[in-house]
Amino acid sequence: GDPGFGIRLSIYYPMGSDESMNPSESNDGGRRSMSRYEMDAGNTELSRPYRQLYKGIEIANHCIDNIPQMSAYKGEQGADKQKEARRMYGEALTLRAQFYLTLINVWGDVPAPMVPAAKNPEEFPQKEDRDKVFEKLLADLQTAKEHLPWRDEVAADERITKSAAMA
Repeated sequence: GDPGFGIRLSIYYPMGSDESMNPSESNDGGRRSMSRYEMDAGNTELSRPYRQLYKGIEIANHCIDNIPQMSAYKGEQGADKQKEARRMYGEALTLRAQFYLTLINVWGDVPAPMVPAAKNPEEFPQKEDRDKVFEKLLADLQTAKEHLPWRDEVAADERITKSAAMA
């Protein structure tokens, strides 16, 4: 959505570089402040993308936690259903890695729950060292790679493939 990759993370956040800058000279307390490095903790352009990424992580965590328990994933509904369930599992692992990569690139060390909030023993998770988070995500992407198809193995769609997980 708009607070995430729709506009904020893909357009507004990278605007304050040596290649581009918001042309307005005013600090509006919102998106224009971002490209001029004049943001404060109350700026919604900072908090909304942060929350949006964690919303995506929570959904991915639910998928990662539950998909392996499905009868389709275990192969009890046939090879085609198993292949599709495993693809969804690989997609969830890849998306969670993408969300964490973005969080760490923008905010540095962040809380990194790898289970759904209802199963997390810590009500308020603390920041984790980004290198440890990256190690976990790289291992997840190795697993995802095993579950995802190559682009030429599936019909044209806009879903995650093996090459995306490898990248």
